[in-house]
Amino acid sequence: MGVAANIKRLRKDAKLTQEQLAEKLGVARSTITQWENGWTQPRMGMVQALATVFGTTASVIVADESASGVVQTKTATESLVPLVSWERHAGGTSDQQTTTRYIEVPASVIANHPRAQGLIVEGDCMNRIAPDGIAVVFDPDLNPENGAITIIEANHEVIIRRWYLSGSTLVLVADSTHDFNDIIFRKGEGPIRVIGTVVWIQSPEELL
Repeated sequence: MGVAANIKRLRKDAKLTQEQLAEKLGVARSTITQWENGWTQPRMGMVQALATVFGTTASVIVADESASGVVQTKTATESLVPLVSWERHAGGTSDQQTTTRYIEVPASVIANHPRAQGLIVEGDCMNRIAPDGIAVVFDPDLNPENGAITIIEANHEVIIRRWYLSGSTLVLVADSTHDFNDIIFRKGEGPIRVIGTVVWIQSPEELL
């Protein structure tokens, strides 16, 4: 078991719904969903809050059971990723700006993606995975594979979509509870620029 499985098991043992647990912690229900699916992990401050709710210790929350059945406690080593935004100009161009806010992520994210940056999602086009206001961490050096959540500048607008490339046709697909049309580009159309591929999703309550 890992953090995700531990949270889910302890929540069910406590006979709490995701919504009830979210209310006790002061977070959105989607945050609990992210944790239990392993899409994000709670920071240590929130791990302690979970332990208090479940009447256990933080080490139980972060314990990981190896194949041999030995329970190992993970060390919570975290690093900071800068948040960026885009400033749009009257001429239709946009420039990337670094803000004064950061996302705290596991050190392993930085180890695997040393130039990672963060971005606050705006809109509902990806709300099944990354709802409005949530933070995503992207790697500007990682080329997207089909199905990857990708940050793209298309026609001077920065968007987030799932990436599907087949031959000379690129399809950018929303992953939303609302209806969004696919955005289709064929060879020679654009301009299109890949800003980065999403490698981590963080709950908005855990921004610094």
